[in-house]
Amino acid sequence: LYNNNNISNYYYKERDLLLNKLIEAKQDAINNKSITYLRFNNNELIIQNNKNIKKIIFKNIQFQSSGELFFNKNGNINQGKTINMIMNYKLHKIVFYLGKGWFKIE
Repeated sequence: LYNNNNISNYYYKERDLLLNKLIEAKQDAINNKSITYLRFNNNELIIQNNKNIKKIIFKNIQFQSSGELFFNKNGNINQGKTINMIMNYKLHKIVFYLGKGWFKIE
């Protein structure tokens, strides 16, 4: 049986997965001293560093804004950008702040 708490927990787990993958991408850029690209498209996050490509497919997150960003070798993001996404039937945003690699999910 599923109740509202189980459903909410499921969405939070996917949100946490997204957050963890973004943190990993930033850390990969720093560790490898190279650019790590992020591509958001539909329900996919594609992370590319050197020749390694990771594709993360989400079941309950749909990116409404597509785009490409990257973390440089210092872990800084290349541009300020907001990626809109639908999660749990609600609009949420990933806000990337120019420089310093700061981002948050709202």
